[in-house]
Amino acid sequence: MKVLLLVLAAVACASAHNTLRVMCDDISRIHADGKELKHPGTNRWNALATVKVPTNTRTIQISCKNTGGPYGLLADLRDSKGKIIDVTNGGWQCSNHPSKGFTAAIRTTNQGTFNKYKGIGGGRWVIWNRSGPKVGTVYCKKSYPVYTWSTNGGLTTKEAAVVNNVDYWGADIKNFRSTGPRQCYTACRALKGCVAFTMRKSDGHCWLKKKHFGAVLKKNQNHLISANLVRVFAWSTNGGLSSKQAVVVNNVDYWGADIRNFRSKSESDCYAACRKQAGCVSFTMRKSDFHCWLKNRYYGAVYKKNQKHLISANMVNPDNTLRVMCDDISRIYADGKELKHPGTNHWNRLATVKVPAATKTIQISCKNTGGPYGLLADLRDSKGKIIDVTNGGWQCSNHPSKGFSAAAKTTNQRTFNGYKGIGGGRWVIWNRSGPKVGTVYCRKGY
Repeated sequence: MKVLLLVLAAVACASAHNTLRVMCDDISRIHADGKELKHPGTNRWNALATVKVPTNTRTIQISCKNTGGPYGLLADLRDSKGKIIDVTNGGWQCSNHPSKGFTAAIRTTNQGTFNKYKGIGGGRWVIWNRSGPKVGTVYCKKSYPVYTWSTNGGLTTKEAAVVNNVDYWGADIKNFRSTGPRQCYTACRALKGCVAFTMRKSDGHCWLKKKHFGAVLKKNQNHLISANLVRVFAWSTNGGLSSKQAVVVNNVDYWGADIRNFRSKSESDCYAACRKQAGCVSFTMRKSDFHCWLKNRYYGAVYKKNQKHLISANMVNPDNTLRVMCDDISRIYADGKELKHPGTNHWNRLATVKVPAATKTIQISCKNTGGPYGLLADLRDSKGKIIDVTNGGWQCSNHPSKGFSAAAKTTNQRTFNGYKGIGGGRWVIWNRSGPKVGTVYCRKGY
């Protein structure tokens, strides 16, 4: 008489049960985590015993009792869709003792009838213990990677973004049997072009992907996990761009003022898109996947520090040109830095200075020593197109840092009004409350 004990560690699949099918010479008993699963086929040597095994079962035991003659065990385990999870083969271990002395199972041809049974999965062996006994009790077992879902699949959020019960279907590079998410991730990280993976929970089978989210994202795939790798952004001086291309800051968000956003390939790709986009003067990029936001304002709408997942950049464009006439003496500042020109010292001479395109505030002080007064200016881009002129959108004060209110249009200085070099629609401006003699400060924020 022979008794065969099969130990199988099983894992969760897409439904509540897997299906275990067993043929044993002669009489079998099947247990799932100690609970016997009965079927008429367990009582006959050449009858298929088919039982439902809960997907959360950790140990399956099959005792097979032979009263004499040919011997052997044949089995397969399938998921709810009929896909084979495992079959008896050389990966199993057998012993003549229930808890020790296990070695690799052998393939036996002693039971030829079993080999002809086509219902059991392909690639299967009829197995037995290497040292027998031919008559007696034999125990066989197999252990499987048991995958239990944990936060982010056990990987850090700096390594991959893992989702449970999702299939990133298609876009495969290659597939193989892994030992779990860590090995699957490591293989993807090492393989050129791999950016994502999907792994089957039951056996660790891993599919490496060349596209984030695969070709199709399928939800409610309870037998799978999937992950997008977090791209490793190595910060370099100015984000890898030259200082003539952009001024890049690390860990900063130029929030808001968006034109559009998209998934770029790198900071250079994000920069190139901004350069081509009409009105784009800055961008923010997420380091993990190079997602890029193009902006229509320098520094965005809000400047946010300590955003470690982002970099941001102001485009370096050809300088703008500011042209100023002041009665009598002017001083010009761009973001607090004085821009000098000989024309600032004469009441009716044009002062022309270069202003960085990323300038946020222009302030001009105009000192009248007596007689007519006024300030006239325009700002043009590198192609000569007018960006701004002095008008009611400017603010003026008799103090350099407070008390600013909307500028007033003055006709006191008519010589300036006749100066055609300054852009159309311009005002000669002054502080609404004066002084007529003294210094007025006027500014515009961009």
